Amino acid sequence: MESVTIGPLVISTQLAIPVVSVTAAVIVVRFLGPGSTDARRAATDAIVSVVTAFVVPWKLSPILSQTEAVLRDPRVLLVAPGGRLGTVLGLIGVGVALWFMWRRAGYPKRVFADTPGYPALVVTALAGAIAIAIAVALNGVLLLAAGERDSIAPDFALEAVSGRTVTLDDVRNRDLDVIVVNFWATWCVPCRAEMAVKERIYREFHDSVEILAVNMRASEAARSDVERFVDQWQISYPILLDVDGSAARSYGVRGTPTTVFLSTDGKVLERVFGPMTVGRARRLIRAHITRR
Repeated sequence: MESVTIGPLVISTQLAIPVVSVTAAVIVVRFLGPGSTDARRAATDAIVSVVTAFVVPWKLSPILSQTEAVLRDPRVLLVAPGGRLGTVLGLIGVGVALWFMWRRAGYPKRVFADTPGYPALVVTALAGAIAIAIAVALNGVLLLAAGERDSIAPDFALEAVSGRTVTLDDVRNRDLDVIVVNFWATWCVPCRAEMAVKERIYREFHDSVEILAVNMRASEAARSDVERFVDQWQISYPILLDVDGSAARSYGVRGTPTTVFLSTDGKVLERVFGPMTVGRARRLIRAHITRR
C-alpha cells in the first residue's frame, strides 16, 4: 500500500513512515528518556537538528537532479523526492551537523554531565532504535495489507492526444517486458516533478518498456490545456485521455501521480504513489525486465 487516505488527503507511506517514526522517537526521548528534564530537552533538540540537517539538502537536491523541471516550475521542489543524490547530500549534512555539535562541546559532553550513567550515545541510540522499530512495524502492517500485486489489470480503450485510440490489450500483444501506466494531471505539481523522469526512462528502455501516461481529463478545464502542456514539456511517450475518469476508477487511483507497472500478461507488478526518481523507476523496471 503506497498511500494512506485520510478524508480528502492522500499521504505517501514513504513520507509518512519516517515522519511518524522520528516524531514518536523524539516524543519518547523527550518525556520518557533517562536523565534530567534539561538533558532530555537537549537530546531532542540534537535529534531535531540532525534530522533537519538531513532533510534540507535531501529536499533541495532536485535542483541538481531535475534542474530543467525546477526551472519550469519551482513548485517541483516542494514535492520531488530526493532519491540517491538527496540521500548522499543529506548524510553529508548530518555529518557536518554532528561535527559542529562536537566542536561546540555542548553535545554530548556538557549536556549529559549530570547523567553520567546515560551518555549521549545511549540516548541517541534509544531514539534511533525506537524510530527503526516503529518503521519496521508500520512497514510490516502495510505489507500485510497490500494485496494488489499479481492481480490482473483491467483493460481500457482511450483516445491519445494524437487522435488514435490505444487499448491496453493492444500494447500487451507487443514485444515488451514491462508496461508502465501512469495517471497524472496538468494541475498536479508532483506530476510535473515526474515528467522528466518518465521521459528519461522512456528513452532508455524504449525497446522493452512502454509508458502510457493517462491524463485525468475529467479534472482538466479543457483538452487544449493538456495539449499545451505536452508541447511545453516536450513529451514523447503516449498521452492518453481518461475523459470520464473510468480508467482511473478501475485502477483504484486515489491521488496523482499514481503509477502501475504491469507485465505483458496483464499482472500488476508494482504500484507507486507519488513522483518517482529516475533511480527508483530504473530499479523497478530492471527487476522485471528480461533484456539487459
